Amino acid sequence: MDLKQVLGDLDKDSYIDILSNLIGEAKFIQNNPPELIPEEDRVGKHVMDVLVPYSTSIGGPLIINHVSYVKGRGNIIVEYPGSDEDKVVSFVGSHMNVVPANPYQWVCTQFVHLGYFDPFSLSIDGDKLHGRGTTDRLGHVALLTELMKGLAEKKPKLKSIVVVVFIVNAENSIISGFGVDQLLEDRYLDRLKQGPLYWIDTADKQPCIGNVGYKLYGTTDGSIQSDPVTVL
Repeated sequence: MDLKQVLGDLDKDSYIDILSNLIGEAKFIQNNPPELIPEEDRVGKHVMDVLVPYSTSIGGPLIINHVSYVKGRGNIIVEYPGSDEDKVVSFVGSHMNVVPANPYQWVCTQFVHLGYFDPFSLSIDGDKLHGRGTTDRLGHVALLTELMKGLAEKKPKLKSIVVVVFIVNAENSIISGFGVDQLLEDRYLDRLKQGPLYWIDTADKQPCIGNVGYKLYGTTDGSIQSDPVTVL
């Protein structure tokens, strides 16, 4: 079994349950300082509730690291082992906060029959999911949580180590020094240069055909540098 097969076998109902819990926290993770300071640990708790039962601390395969520089706002790094310590595939950028939402303005113009609905709870209309964070970024947090859970349950023998990094403090850069920037500076992400890194962060409401991100690479002094790169 490879990573693609694990993704194909993910449980839709389990994904919906996780996403519903995450969007239920959306009111408290809006990022618009100084008025709105997100409490990303509210989302992190749901992620940890799903994954900790598979952690190495209780005999499972997942190495889980909660890295917090500010109270209530911790990043989460999750690792599934591979047979080759020199190979890593990583998924970074899924942030545990959202842009603000005004509940009095949330009306679905495409599906008028829905009328106004609460952006801070998950609404389901057929195969459509509505709620603050479904595309920008809680949906991806839920998906990657399901991926790591699926790996932990199925325990496929992979060559590459799989790493997922859930981050805080996206959407607003007024305050810095405790999100992915600090993880990079403190070298938590050093090993990610050993393989492809996928930056999982796009808020498009239609299929995304391209995204601009950064390519990380190691230098002779052991540091990590980055170059802008467009991924199609």
